[in-house]
Amino acid sequence: MGLMLVLCKARLNELRVWKVKVSQLEEKVKLFEKDLEKHNGEKPILKNKINELEEKIKELQEKLLENDDEIDRLQSNKLLVKNQIKLWERAFEKLAARPF
Repeated sequence: MGLMLVLCKARLNELRVWKVKVSQLEEKVKLFEKDLEKHNGEKPILKNKINELEEKIKELQEKLLENDDEIDRLQSNKLLVKNQIKLWERAFEKLAARPF
Protein backbone atom coordinates (compact mmCIF):
# COMPACT_ATOMS: atom_id res chain seq x y z
CA MET A 1 0.00 0.00 0.00
CA GLY A 2 2.92 2.35 0.66
CA LEU A 3 4.16 1.91 -2.90
CA MET A 4 0.75 2.86 -4.28
CA LEU A 5 0.71 5.99 -2.15
CA VAL A 6 4.14 7.01 -3.43
CA LEU A 7 3.07 6.37 -7.03
CA CYS A 8 -0.13 8.41 -6.54
CA LYS A 9 1.82 11.32 -5.03
CA ALA A 10 4.31 11.20 -7.89
CA ARG A 11 1.46 11.20 -10.42
CA LEU A 12 -0.24 14.12 -8.64
CA ASN A 13 3.00 16.11 -8.66
CA GLU A 14 3.46 15.40 -12.35
CA LEU A 15 -0.11 16.51 -13.08
CA ARG A 16 0.44 19.73 -11.08
CA VAL A 17 3.59 20.47 -13.10
CA TRP A 18 1.67 19.92 -16.34
CA LYS A 19 -1.16 22.14 -15.10
CA VAL A 20 1.34 24.93 -14.34
CA LYS A 21 2.91 24.58 -17.80
CA VAL A 22 -0.50 24.68 -19.48
CA SER A 23 -1.40 27.75 -17.43
CA GLN A 24 1.84 29.46 -18.49
CA LEU A 25 1.14 28.64 -22.14
CA GLU A 26 -2.39 30.01 -21.82
CA GLU A 27 -0.90 33.28 -20.54
CA LYS A 28 1.36 33.37 -23.59
CA VAL A 29 -1.68 32.85 -25.81
CA LYS A 30 -3.39 35.82 -24.11
CA LEU A 31 -0.34 37.99 -24.78
CA PHE A 32 -0.30 36.94 -28.42
CA GLU A 33 -4.01 37.71 -28.71
CA LYS A 34 -3.42 41.15 -27.21
CA ASP A 35 -0.58 41.83 -29.68
CA LEU A 36 -2.71 40.57 -32.57
CA GLU A 37 -5.55 42.85 -31.54
CA LYS A 38 -3.17 45.82 -31.43
CA HIS A 39 -1.68 45.09 -34.85
CA ASN A 40 -5.05 44.36 -36.41
CA GLY A 41 -6.24 47.70 -35.06
CA GLU A 42 -3.30 49.49 -36.67
CA LYS A 43 -3.90 47.89 -40.05
CA PRO A 44 -6.78 50.17 -41.16
CA ILE A 45 -4.84 53.23 -40.00
CA LEU A 46 -1.84 52.18 -42.07
CA LYS A 47 -4.03 51.42 -45.09
CA ASN A 48 -5.56 54.88 -44.77
CA LYS A 49 -2.10 56.47 -44.69
CA ILE A 50 -1.13 54.49 -47.79
CA ASN A 51 -4.27 55.73 -49.58
CA GLU A 52 -3.46 59.31 -48.61
CA LEU A 53 0.10 58.93 -49.90
CA GLU A 54 -1.13 57.38 -53.15
CA GLU A 55 -3.49 60.34 -53.61
CA LYS A 56 -0.63 62.76 -52.93
CA ILE A 57 1.54 60.90 -55.47
CA LYS A 58 -1.22 61.26 -58.09
CA GLU A 59 -1.47 64.99 -57.39
CA LEU A 60 2.30 65.40 -57.70
CA GLN A 61 2.37 63.39 -60.93
CA GLU A 62 -0.32 65.67 -62.36
CA LYS A 63 1.68 68.73 -61.33
CA LEU A 64 4.77 67.22 -62.94
CA LEU A 65 2.89 66.70 -66.21
CA GLU A 66 1.57 70.26 -66.07
CA ASN A 67 5.11 71.49 -65.43
CA ASP A 68 6.43 69.48 -68.37
CA ASP A 69 3.71 70.96 -70.58
CA GLU A 70 4.64 74.46 -69.43
CA ILE A 71 8.34 73.76 -70.11
CA ASP A 72 7.46 72.60 -73.64
CA ARG A 73 5.34 75.72 -74.21
CA LEU A 74 8.08 78.02 -72.94
CA GLN A 75 10.74 76.32 -75.06
CA SER A 76 8.52 76.63 -78.12
CA ASN A 77 7.95 80.32 -77.41
CA LYS A 78 11.67 80.82 -76.89
CA LEU A 79 12.41 79.30 -80.30
CA LEU A 80 9.78 81.49 -81.94
CA VAL A 81 11.26 84.63 -80.39
CA LYS A 82 14.80 83.57 -81.36
CA ASN A 83 13.63 83.10 -84.95
CA GLN A 84 11.97 86.52 -84.89
CA ILE A 85 15.23 88.03 -83.61
CA LYS A 86 17.13 86.42 -86.50
CA LEU A 87 14.59 87.75 -88.97
CA TRP A 88 14.85 91.24 -87.50
CA GLU A 89 18.65 91.05 -87.53
CA ARG A 90 18.66 90.08 -91.21
CA ALA A 91 16.19 92.81 -92.02
CA PHE A 92 18.34 95.29 -90.09
CA GLU A 93 21.48 94.17 -91.92
CA LYS A 94 19.74 94.53 -95.30
CA LEU A 95 18.46 97.95 -94.33
CA ALA A 96 21.89 99.01 -93.08
CA ALA A 97 23.58 97.67 -96.24
CA ARG A 98 21.28 99.53 -98.64
CA PRO A 99 22.67 102.61 -100.22
CA PHE A 100 21.07 105.92 -99.47
